[in-house]
Amino acid sequence: MKRTDLLFVVLVLGLALVQLRVPPVQKYAAQADEGYYLAYALAVRQAGPGVLPDLFSSYLADPADHLYPNPLRVGYILLGAGVCHVRNCTSPADGFRALATLSAWSHILVCPLLFVFSTRMFGDRRLSFAAMLLVGVSPLQLALGRRALPDAPLHLFLLGALWFFYEALRNDSRKWCVLLAITFLTALLLKETAILLLPGYAALAAADMLSSPARLARHRRVALSLAGALVAYAVIVLLSSSSAFDLIRLARIVLASPSQNLYAQNFQSGPWQRYVIDFFLLSPFITMLAIGYVAAVVFQRRTDQASRGLALYVLVTFLTYNLFTKNIRYLAFLEGPVILCAVAMLQGLLGGAFRNERRRQVAFVLCVSTIAVLNLVEFHQVFVERRLYDPVSQHLLQIHKMVPWKAPLPE
Repeated sequence: MKRTDLLFVVLVLGLALVQLRVPPVQKYAAQADEGYYLAYALAVRQAGPGVLPDLFSSYLADPADHLYPNPLRVGYILLGAGVCHVRNCTSPADGFRALATLSAWSHILVCPLLFVFSTRMFGDRRLSFAAMLLVGVSPLQLALGRRALPDAPLHLFLLGALWFFYEALRNDSRKWCVLLAITFLTALLLKETAILLLPGYAALAAADMLSSPARLARHRRVALSLAGALVAYAVIVLLSSSSAFDLIRLARIVLASPSQNLYAQNFQSGPWQRYVIDFFLLSPFITMLAIGYVAAVVFQRRTDQASRGLALYVLVTFLTYNLFTKNIRYLAFLEGPVILCAVAMLQGLLGGAFRNERRRQVAFVLCVSTIAVLNLVEFHQVFVERRLYDPVSQHLLQIHKMVPWKAPLPE
């Protein structure tokens, strides 16, 4: 076994141990999102997938439910039901722990997946090792890896879809288009907001087209793959709902929900920089480096296609999600690519500061290690000591003593 392969195995096992050994959640949000997801999963586990239309009807009948997750997320409901069945859950407490375990393993799998994607895109294993380490100890990802929410599985499948999208643009093999369609369809079934990734994919495709206009045939195949995933999603959701009319009604409720949700208005609205502030509060060095990278690549004419495509994907996806309700959990899937941007920027800065290769490598390891330690401290302070459930701006600012404490933090 090569030394780099051994390091890869050791690092993956170490990050898995970190996630699996973090203190478990003492109290789940039984009356909020986590409780709804568990109720859906247990209903399907007990009565089978045939109960899904009843879940739709029940959701539509009770206006109080319209502020919480809807049964459109068929993929996560079925996945949760399967996990609860495998673990033989007999109580809500068992169910919450089962869904949290699903999140934990999703985060663990994100780490090697980001390594593979980074290596394929940049061809630099040192950069890939650093990115894998930093996503593994990310405060946000570690926190979501212990909750009964779909955000961690969504990160896994959207990162996979991004990798397959990139490969499909660069290779003639149709297997990448098939893998792209499967992973993107799964992401849509986990959370319907995955459709908002399409502008980001378009930006990545545009960057690839500018570098090589001859790849038009590949772009057509990729577009057909995404279109096929959208059609399959529509069919699956229609079959799972009580009727096409009820599905249209549910879509209207979902779109109108933010304007009727007082919590969303108070804690998930505001200007575009809310996301930047939240990412900065949780991981300031990653955020600053990533912003510098995106700015440098976008405004620099001479850059490689991979760097330009990654920067445009991050920027366009960030701007797209700013058009809707803003909660850092909703953008957690973007942290993998954001960390790639940050690590690439760090390499560039150190390359200009140190001419000696050995000193540059030592400085790189020290910087990455320092950021990793600070991230672990941040996770423990915010999510373990303070037991924060929803990382909205006000609660993060309160924990960091940047605004006065006006009310106790919700558990």
